[in-house]
Amino acid sequence: LGGDSLCDLFQDHLGQRRVEYDAFLKAFSEFMITNFPDRLDFLFRCATQFFQSQWPIIKANAAIFSGYTLSRMTPELRKRVNTRDVRDEMIHLLKDANATVRAKTARALSLLSDY
Repeated sequence: LGGDSLCDLFQDHLGQRRVEYDAFLKAFSEFMITNFPDRLDFLFRCATQFFQSQWPIIKANAAIFSGYTLSRMTPELRKRVNTRDVRDEMIHLLKDANATVRAKTARALSLLSDY
């Protein structure tokens, strides 16, 4: 997937005593955009499947990861991905029963102010 640079990313962010998961998601989204721009559509199809998870933390993290990734994509990359469907699915998560899901989704959507 990216060899040493991916291993470094995991070690830098997840090998710490106190894991900053949001910082990891930001870095991972940047890694995916830089190294696999042709796989972003597939990445979002997978992420939106996690929006349907029975576990709120999975839904919440899928939403924030999607927000970080969408917010870092160039206008050219945005044309290759069906961003409208991803945003629509995220908006639907704002109605979730779980407050953490709603809060992380709102934060993710706030990153998309230039869409």
